[in-house]
Amino acid sequence: MQHKRESDLQTHLEELEKRIFDSTNAEFINDALNEMKIKQQLIVFHKEEAKGLMLRTKTRWKERCEKPMKYFFNLEKKNYDRKKK
Repeated sequence: MQHKRESDLQTHLEELEKRIFDSTNAEFINDALNEMKIKQQLIVFHKEEAKGLMLRTKTRWKERCEKPMKYFFNLEKKNYDRKKK
């Protein structure tokens, strides 16, 4: 569900960027503001995703009695990036 949300935001952002390129001054300002809002939503989305990655990493550490290391977080991040493509 979160991947759909991210995809929808990205699509909307691309549409706004096209409209900004083709718009007049008044339209440009409104579209530029909307673009900034969507970019902020994407930032929040990525922060929430990172929190989830950290939580899953911490859970695995506790389940397997392993030391929490930067390695596990980076591994989760790489898996997420690979799935995203």
